[in-house]
Amino acid sequence: MRSRHVGMVAETDLAARAVVANVLVLTAVGSRLSVTSAGQSVPRHVREVTWNLNVRIADVVRPDDEVIELTRDFLEVAAPKSPLSVHEVAEDVAVRADLVALVDASSVDTVLSQNESWIDTRVTGTIREILRASESLHFQPGQPLDMRISGGERLFGTVVVRAGDRAPVTVPRVIPHVQYFVFLKRSQDAFSLIHPLLVVENQRVKYLSRLQATNIPSNPLEGLSVQELVRIVRDARSSWVLEGNWQLERIGL
Repeated sequence: MRSRHVGMVAETDLAARAVVANVLVLTAVGSRLSVTSAGQSVPRHVREVTWNLNVRIADVVRPDDEVIELTRDFLEVAAPKSPLSVHEVAEDVAVRADLVALVDASSVDTVLSQNESWIDTRVTGTIREILRASESLHFQPGQPLDMRISGGERLFGTVVVRAGDRAPVTVPRVIPHVQYFVFLKRSQDAFSLIHPLLVVENQRVKYLSRLQATNIPSNPLEGLSVQELVRIVRDARSSWVLEGNWQLERIGL
């Protein structure tokens, strides 16, 4: 199986596996953005920079920068060759995940990743319930857990850097102190989402932002009861989830 970078489409990788090309060229374009400060609109200069795996963000920042928007040129996303049902979307992501759990989020911050060339949003929480896990993992309810979402906003001195897969950049907006239904893949010492965060409200799940992809229903798991989604996750089998069911699509950003 070819290696895959866990990327984001509308805040994360959907029932999709994202592969981002590693050879990208650094570019810069000047633009203007208005922000509110002390009740007044203050123009801020925005410089657009294309991500390069081999260039640290700290080396991109200039003394006269105010805001940098760091984006990728394109993503290669593995999409199903034929339409999937809601049940199949849930089954597929459950089979591919190393850990599926209910997590109580306690804090949200950002960290540098990919040789300090990118920003991830980090969600720290406590495992409420483990629904499915790889045999190599030994988690228990009550244990702390860190999760990573591609993209985020971080200060470098006085310069604001926003990283995301589309321009203008929309960084992940994650709410702390709520419960999430999460599908995670282990990568080195971190867990990354392989499906957008699902907020648990009134024992049903909903997305933080809209999810759309080829051959997958819009917001596929939206409105499912936690009980129903737990049942699908625990019963999921890998027999139909075959590499031949997927095809790579190049998406311009």
